[in-house]
Amino acid sequence: MEQQLGAAAGQGATAANELAAAAQADKAVIEANATEDLLRQQRLDDQAADAARRQDLEVDRAFTEWDQNGTAEQSAYETTQRLAKGLAGEKAAAEALGREGYDVLYYKPDIAGTNQGGIDIVVQKDGQLYLVDNKALEGWRNVSSVSALDKNVTANTQSMAELFDSYANDPARPATEQDMYSAAAEKLRSGGYEKVVTNANLAAVSGFPQDVSGRLDELGFKMWDLMGKARLHDPDSGTGDLGTPQS
Repeated sequence: MEQQLGAAAGQGATAANELAAAAQADKAVIEANATEDLLRQQRLDDQAADAARRQDLEVDRAFTEWDQNGTAEQSAYETTQRLAKGLAGEKAAAEALGREGYDVLYYKPDIAGTNQGGIDIVVQKDGQLYLVDNKALEGWRNVSSVSALDKNVTANTQSMAELFDSYANDPARPATEQDMYSAAAEKLRSGGYEKVVTNANLAAVSGFPQDVSGRLDELGFKMWDLMGKARLHDPDSGTGDLGTPQS
């Protein structure tokens, strides 16, 4: 009897060891898969960032050539192809947010400003200030680079605060508008704002960004889909906007 009990105990211990080994192996596989998924996502984010940088360099080159030539006729096609899309996207984003009830405090007004550093759009709603960077990009990839609101945000918010100070001290503006800009300047200096990426692109033919990368999400960036996720604004369709901002 004792021998039988001992044999049963040994078999039980062996089975327990085998289960523990199997569980450990499963854990190793899960951890390996998680690491592989993380590396794959990092590669995708890096590729998206490289694509965005290449596009920015192309726009910089086009603007420099156009500016040096001194006449739009000498490089009009190249300029409009690369810069007009960005300008149209920024204007469309500002107009869409205005239709959604946001007060548009600032946006870049012309094609030259489209390629200059700084904040694209500043809006406010229900007392909350939002700094907006519109990305008129092609494709369904996530936005992974927003230097104006990331590495350059301190200098850009300081510059915007100084501009708003000048608006607040402009006697030609109504008192309520002066107060609004004064309060906005204080929020810019104190960090009382949220950072937003929008995707308005009226020339999109192969999709547009749907979200921000994991890194930008961790930094507090929000993505507002102004393209309605599937289609452009159609003035004859009866709809009144490009889409609804999504946090």
